[in-house]
Amino acid sequence: MTTQKRSAREVWNKLVDEAGEDEIERAASVSVDQATRKLEAAGFDLRDEDASADAFLTDLASGALEERAAAKPAEAPKPAEVPAPAPERRWPPMAWLAAAASFALGVGTTYALLPAAPGVGTPSPYVPTAADLTKAVSLRGDAFTACDAQKWAACLADLDQARALDPSGDDEPRIKDARAKAIQRILAP
Repeated sequence: MTTQKRSAREVWNKLVDEAGEDEIERAASVSVDQATRKLEAAGFDLRDEDASADAFLTDLASGALEERAAAKPAEAPKPAEVPAPAPERRWPPMAWLAAAASFALGVGTTYALLPAAPGVGTPSPYVPTAADLTKAVSLRGDAFTACDAQKWAACLADLDQARALDPSGDDEPRIKDARAKAIQRILAP
């Protein structure tokens, strides 16, 4: 049985369709200050991320991603082999692309909302407040509910918001599993 790979545009459209307006509004409710602190603490240069997101979205909208993929020479089909036990589970390239696109869009949107700063000093390390930790716990609960309802984009959006508020809470195996499952289901043909 052969499965046809989805194009970057198809994956993007599926992510957008599943996220819906409620998810966009909820993501937009994160304050600019919170997003800025989180990104700077993680070492991101917001101007570079914005330029990267703009370039990616331009290529996505113009069809340049598909053209580059089509320009690669097709590989000859390999003879059927008896599959060996899978070693370690790896994310397919489209999962990385979807995650990068989602992150780049969020960074680009955040940067677009930032006021121009006359002088920016060295960012201080991000320390979540008690309110941030409480909100992160609530968002993770919402994420598990969305995952159980097979609303994968909503699940992933809630996990991303919770990670922005409480990065260390994202290290739990249960949360890592939910994130991986949501991405896998979003990208499933």
